[in-house]
Parts: sequence; C-alpha cells; structure tokens
Amino acid sequence: MLQNRSQFTSLFKGLLCFFGAFLLTLLTWLLISNVYKASVPEPPSPTLSTSSPLPQTTEEPPLDCQNGGSYIPQPKGCLCPDRWRGPLCNESNVCNPKQFPDENISFPSIIAGTNGNSFDVCPSDTYHAGLPRATVFCAEDLTLSKPVIMDCGKTLEVLLEEIQSAPSEEKALEVACSTQLITSQPENLEKRNIESAAGIVVQILSNSQVTNNTEVTNAAITTVSQLLEAPANQFERGLTESLTKQMEAFSLEGTNIAQKSVAVQSAALLTEASTGVLFTALIVDEYNKTTFVNSSINVDNNVTKFTVNPNAEIQLFVNATGSTNETSLARIGFVLYQNDKFFKSERFKSKQDFSRKIISGNIPSTNSYNVELAIRRQDNSRFSLHDFACVFWNYSQGDWDTRGCEKVSVDDGFLRCICNHTTNFAVLMSFKQNYTYAKPLEIVSVAGCSLSIVGLTITIIFQVINKPKKTRRSSAVWTLVSLCSAMLAFNVIFIFGVENKEGANKKSHSEENISQENTVLDSDIVKNRNDLCTAVTALLHYFLLATFAWTAVIAGEMYMKFIRIFTVSPRHFKLIQSAIGWGVPAVIVAVTFGATYPFDDLRYRQEEFCWLAALNEDRKFDVNRPLLWAFLLPIGLILIFNIIIFMSISILVICTDKNKPQSTRNVSYIKKAVSTLSVAMTLGITWVIGYLLLIETDPTTATIFSFVFCLLNATQGLQIFLLYTLKSQVFLKQVTMLFNKLSAPGIYIHSDKYHMIKHRVKATNERYKLHETTTDSTEFTLSTTAR
Repeated sequence: MLQNRSQFTSLFKGLLCFFGAFLLTLLTWLLISNVYKASVPEPPSPTLSTSSPLPQTTEEPPLDCQNGGSYIPQPKGCLCPDRWRGPLCNESNVCNPKQFPDENISFPSIIAGTNGNSFDVCPSDTYHAGLPRATVFCAEDLTLSKPVIMDCGKTLEVLLEEIQSAPSEEKALEVACSTQLITSQPENLEKRNIESAAGIVVQILSNSQVTNNTEVTNAAITTVSQLLEAPANQFERGLTESLTKQMEAFSLEGTNIAQKSVAVQSAALLTEASTGVLFTALIVDEYNKTTFVNSSINVDNNVTKFTVNPNAEIQLFVNATGSTNETSLARIGFVLYQNDKFFKSERFKSKQDFSRKIISGNIPSTNSYNVELAIRRQDNSRFSLHDFACVFWNYSQGDWDTRGCEKVSVDDGFLRCICNHTTNFAVLMSFKQNYTYAKPLEIVSVAGCSLSIVGLTITIIFQVINKPKKTRRSSAVWTLVSLCSAMLAFNVIFIFGVENKEGANKKSHSEENISQENTVLDSDIVKNRNDLCTAVTALLHYFLLATFAWTAVIAGEMYMKFIRIFTVSPRHFKLIQSAIGWGVPAVIVAVTFGATYPFDDLRYRQEEFCWLAALNEDRKFDVNRPLLWAFLLPIGLILIFNIIIFMSISILVICTDKNKPQSTRNVSYIKKAVSTLSVAMTLGITWVIGYLLLIETDPTTATIFSFVFCLLNATQGLQIFLLYTLKSQVFLKQVTMLFNKLSAPGIYIHSDKYHMIKHRVKATNERYKLHETTTDSTEFTLSTTAR
C-alpha cells in the first residue's frame, strides 16, 4: 500500500507518462499501416480479351425431367442419367439382370451399349483368381448377347500373341472380352499390364475385318476406358503412344461409342462451304463429371457459327469453310479422354488430382482447318484459376506444344482457344490455392501489444541506465533485460508483420492474372514465394523461442538462488545463460528452416498469416509440419520446467510464513501475492492456456479461453513493467524529478537576476538585495532568516 501522498503523486505521474508513450506508439502504428496500404499498387488487370457474357434468352417452361434427369435449354430437352432415356428420362436404358443356366453364370443389370461383368469370378487356384469370369454385351434394343467366358489361366502377354496372328472374328471377340475382364480392376494394374492391354487394343482396332463387330469394338473401347482409371504412377512417356494414334484412326470409321472414361464419335463432312462440325460433351451430373454417357455426347456437322453451350463440359468446333471436293467423302473423327494419363508430359507437372480432358479432332485431308476449343474452367472452393495454355500433343517431341494455337478469351466459365490444325488438344490450367487470410489484428491484440511495447521499452531503459554499475553487470539484470528485449522484438514484429498483407491484397482483386502469351505451363499449381512473410515468420519464431528460453534461464537462476542457494554463480555463468537464451532458439530456427524452406516455403510458414505451418494441403493438422516439433514441443517442455520451478518457489514462500507471528503473516500476504504473480508472469505460465485451446472442443469455452489467452499474453510486457519497474522507488523518484523539471517554466523578463532574501528583525521588516547579472532570465529567490 502507498505510504504517503507524495508516493501516490509519483505513481500517478509514472502512469501518465506511460500512457502518453503508449498513445504515441499506437498513433505511429496506425500511421505506418495507412501509409503501407496507400503505397501498395493495384495489380494490373488481365490483358487477355474477355468477350461479353453469354446472351440470355427467354425459354419456355422447362420439361418435367424424371429419374434424376436435368433440363437443358440448348439443345432443348432432358439430359438423362446413363440408366434412363426418352424425352422425359422415363424409359429404362438397362438390360435386366439375367442368369444363364447352361453356363452357370449370372449378370447384374447392364447399361445399354456397354459390357457387363458376371457375378461369378475365377477360382482361387487360377492366375486371375477373383476377377469376373464372363462378360456380356447389352445392345441398344436392351437385348443381351451371348456371354463370353474367359480362360482364367491366360495372361495378357498370351492374349497379345494370339491377337497378332490374324485371328478370326470369334477369336478376336474372345481376346477383346478377356482383356476387358482382366483390366476390370484398374486400381491393380501395373505398367506391364497397361502396355500389353494397349497393344491388344491396337491390334484389334487396326484390323478392319473385326472392327465391324459391335461387341468386339465395345470390349476394346471399354478396355481403353479402364486403362484411363489405372494409377497415374504406372504410366510413362511413350507407353500408350501407339494406342492414341490408333484411336484417332479408328474414330474415322463411323463408330460412335461412349464409355465411362472415353468417347469416340464420327461425322461426315458436308460439301457446303459455309458449315462446320461441332463436338459437344454436356454435363450430366454437376457433382460427378467423371463419366461419359451416350446422351451427353453430340456431334453436329451442319453448324455455321460456333456458340458456346452453357451446359457443356467441352466443345470442339472444326470450321470446314472453303473445303474442296477432296473432303466430299471424308469424315471427321473425335476422341475424348477423361484425363491425360495417356499423354505423359515432361514439361507440365501435375501436383493435384485435376481432371484434364483431352480431345482430338482428326480429318484425313491435307487442307488446313481452323479449330475452336471451349472448355469449362475448373475452379472450386479450394483453388482458383491462375492461368491457362492452349496446347496440342506433338508426337515428334512427345510432349505438349503451343505452335499454331492461341488464347482467345475467358468467357463466363469457359476458356476458349483457336488452332490452325487438328490433333489432340488440351487446355492446361494452373491454379492458386484459395486462402482465408487472417483479419486485421483485433483492438485487444493491438492495444495489449502496444502497451507491452511501451512497458518493455521503459523497463529496458530503466534497468540499463538507472541501475548502479555493479548491479547492471549482475546476471539478474542481464536475464531480465534479455527477456524484455526478446519479448519487445516479438511484439513489434507481431504488430507490424504478422498479417500477410501482400497475399491478402492479391486476393482482394477477383480478376485472374492471366497472361496473354500462350506458353506451356510448368505445373498445375502456382506458388509464389513471399520472402517478406517468410522472413517475418522466421523472426517471430526466433524471438518467441528466445522469450521462452530466457524464462527458462530465469527459472533456473531462481532455482539456484532460492532452492539450492548457491552463494557464488558458476564460472562464465552469463555466457552460459546467453548461449541458452539466444543460441538454442537460433539452432532450432535454422534446423527448421533448412529442413522445410528449400522444398516449399509453405512447408515452413502459413499463407493466411506469417507464422509456422500447421496444416497440410487438405487443411488438416499435420504432425510433420514445423508448428508441432519446432514450436509446441520445445515450448511445452519449457513450460513444464517453469511450472515445476514456480510451484517449488510458491511452496517455499508459503512454508516460510508458518514460523512467523500471525500479525506479521497477515501484513506480508499482499507482498507474497504480488511476488508470486511476478514470478508467474516472468516465467510465462499463462501460455498454458494456449495448450488448453488445442484440446478444447466446445465453441463457447474455446472463445473464452481465446480471449483470456490474448489478453494475458498480449499484455505480458505490460505486466512485467507494472511488477518490476513501476513499483520501484527508484523509478518513481526518477519520474517525479522528470515531471518537476517539465513543470518548472522560467519567467523571462530582462537580463537582471534578482535574489530576494528575507531577514526576520524586531520590526518584522523585509530587506531585498539586488544583484546585477548578464543572464537571459530573472530568478527570484526568497529566504527568511531569524536574528
């Protein structure tokens, strides 16, 4: 408690000085923030032309599509799921389940135009144990063909040898169906299986004597579809090159087939000089775009102008204007692949599981045709489009190429390209991950950290300047100043640098930074390194570790002085303390940075704000990220050590009161409480609340803990100032002297200086004596003496 009014006045003046400095710091922070925001330039708008939005037309009331069908205005009608057909999707499109007693096999319901596999599998003692034993084809009229039973002992290599020896149509059907059954579990396929199966399909599709058989071609195309579902790491460059070339040639034979992952379509080129051919793949299911069905694939060979269909997934328009009689009997073929596994690129690296559809247009003519491509962009909640490239597969280079192709525009939801030749086309897209950037610091954080900055600054100055020389060299002052210095640096960097303003500013502009130049992209994921945010993260990491390291040093010193009672400090004690307080955190930061940053800066830091990474790409906590092993683990160990020392000292303080008189014990309670609180604040015990937040699941409790954690730890520097500096009599005396100097203004009259001396005489007369001086001020001094 304060003893007199003078002490109260000094305390009041100290607080007034402190809050004045705080307001100055806060105003400085606001000024710097506003200057930073004003200085950040606006990002340039995309230079790529953007066409006007698609025209809105007034449509008649939509049809009542049934069984999951969806109404589409262009072309007007119902787009049905694969198991339904008809104008309103009310007619079945499947062959009913059937059992064949003679063969002792049974089949489930099968979609029209596809092959279905039997329930019965190969015996366990055969090479293909567990695979379906037979397959059957469901025709468009919903009738089943004769089942084809596989020889469960034949491998793909054996089947490849059989198909290479000019087989009959029946033998080709057996080989095609057996290959389709062997590849029916694509997740188990290996490189050699893919290579052999692709070779079998090439042999079948290149044999014109067997491609007229619908069952053979369907089984072969089904195999191609299943190969596209095999693991991506089982493909390599050139493995399926002959297969893609043969698929292009097969597409010219007039066969229209749509399987789950591949579609083959063909159309005749009309002789009119003002028409083109438009291939369209519509979206059947907005949430499942990995399946092609016959009703979603359409080829129109009498199109005069290309207009993007808003319900399309991909469209390819071949402008046949100016065609000669050379093409009067020609056909155009299209092949659509669900992904790019057959086109393994060395230039373009895929880091995410994006589905890149590949479409080929093939015309057996020497004429040049302008080709327009429109493909729906693939933005989602996690990724946003960053750039794209219009490319084709260059077989001579074995990779993607852009020659002859240009970017046209970015329509509403579509990317458009134009090329001067026909081949396998694709649109390579690069994406940037979407982040929810942290909001600006709350007023509690700003005010708390600002108060801590002012308090820590005053504490450091007081400890360094106003302490006696011998005291300043003591380890106690050194550890306290080092702790305050680390904490001060952390608070300053936290206020001005923790927000990733550069990343948030880029996100605030919705337009993509799409380049006008059409070049092959390097990867489907773009990650721009933000060195400033990384540097801020490293500094925050270091100074916060240093803060806790110095709390551990102080705890160890308390243990030596109060529990073990060392009268003399060990040799080079301050050097050892410095090595622990400043050196150990530097080692941890260096090891963490070196183990993560060279691979990806986001493996070291977060993008939402400048701090250590904690989540993986799926936004889930990852124990391999540095937040756990480079921060939470060492800080947790330090807190356990500090808590043990704190409890030991607290017990020691309580026990020392037992031998004292009751009156003395009552007087010291407040001092004991203040001392215990000082130790708790110094050792950072309040950070335990942060660990409670990690395990707390109740939202209300977590909110309370968050507020308490923010309040206590943001003001930790202020608490140290109040408990270590403000209650010091020396500090209060210095503050009083400072205010006295500031509150004693001089009175400037003329150059004479007067001294008024009062003499006490019998007649109580006062006498004044004038002294002439050459100073710029006039000073009156009154003194009274008694005679």
